[in-house]
Amino acid sequence: MAVTFGMVRYAYGLTLPAIRTDLVLSDLVLGLIASGTFLGFLVALLLSTPLSAKAGPRASTTLGGLVWPVAGPAASSSVCAPPRSQPSR
Repeated sequence: MAVTFGMVRYAYGLTLPAIRTDLVLSDLVLGLIASGTFLGFLVALLLSTPLSAKAGPRASTTLGGLVWPVAGPAASSSVCAPPRSQPSR
């Protein structure tokens, strides 16, 4: 998981200029997105360690596989997109 997360963070940095331009996002919003992904990784790491010690590694993997496919889209769909500017004619 850590290897995948590292590659995603690297790709986010590389695509950041295009994301900023296409979605018209401020530096604050882009920083909050980056911080949110790191916070999610940290929370998952802190929760999976005791769960893995108590119930075994399979339980934490199964729980993550069941929760994140639902929680991820639910969280991203609850965010409002900024209004897009109309192209000038």
